[in-house]
Amino acid sequence: MLQYQTTILSVGECARDALQDDMVILFGHNAPQEVREYCFVHSGSELVGQIDHDTTLLIGERAYVVTAVGKVANHNLAKLGHVTLKFDGQRTPELPGTIHLLGPELTTLSDGDVLTFG
Repeated sequence: MLQYQTTILSVGECARDALQDDMVILFGHNAPQEVREYCFVHSGSELVGQIDHDTTLLIGERAYVVTAVGKVANHNLAKLGHVTLKFDGQRTPELPGTIHLLGPELTTLSDGDVLTFG
């Protein structure tokens, strides 16, 4: 079941630096100006259901399994389009707004890339 789908609209000047730490900071198109340079700004969507363990995230052809979800990650994604994705396979959420994933190394994320949780 499709839970959330969005498209990257712009990439902040420092956003790709986080990829070196296996991390992506997403924020909806209404992201405050002071954080835009650190974020992958996306089109946003309606969150249908809850993202939880074993949900799959597709980024293009690459598939990632959700291994942990912070206690406010779904709320923040639904209300602000904001969540941090950590590609480390951790089973316990590090921070309340983080979604942890397991899958292939993510080396790039660009304008027009589609992210689908399902």
